[in-house]
Amino acid sequence: MLDAVGDSTWVEVSQGSDGLHVWGHGRLPGDAGRRLQLGDGTVELYCTGRYIAVTGHTFGGTPQRLGDLQHVVDNLLRGRAAG
Repeated sequence: MLDAVGDSTWVEVSQGSDGLHVWGHGRLPGDAGRRLQLGDGTVELYCTGRYIAVTGHTFGGTPQRLGDLQHVVDNLLRGRAAG
């Protein structure tokens, strides 16, 4: 997932320090979110109707800007690795 995102968008450490939030732009079909298995973990995709605690704790050297992640979203929904 992080390889696919690269340095194109902001990634932050979650409030519990056990996960990451990848922030960016993309479209999901319909308005429903998705929870997908990816390796040993899960990826959650949301476009509306969710509240997420923003920590502001940038992961690594990712930029504090929102990038276009449509290619990542499309690959995840097709059941392929995010790259």
